[in-house]
Amino acid sequence: MAAKLPAALPYLRILFDSALVEGAAPTDDQLRAVAAYADPKDQPILASAVVTIVNPFAD
Repeated sequence: MAAKLPAALPYLRILFDSALVEGAAPTDDQLRAVAAYADPKDQPILASAVVTIVNPFAD
């Protein structure tokens, strides 16, 4: 990106810094809740996404 759109780089950094938020690690109950919907390696990602979508203001 920096080579193709150098002027956009500062704005992309602002976007990424504000839009990408790391959620809390899922609990065992949350992992069990999504177990039927994802491969074991993907379950933590899915569980975290579901919790974040349900409660977008969670820390």
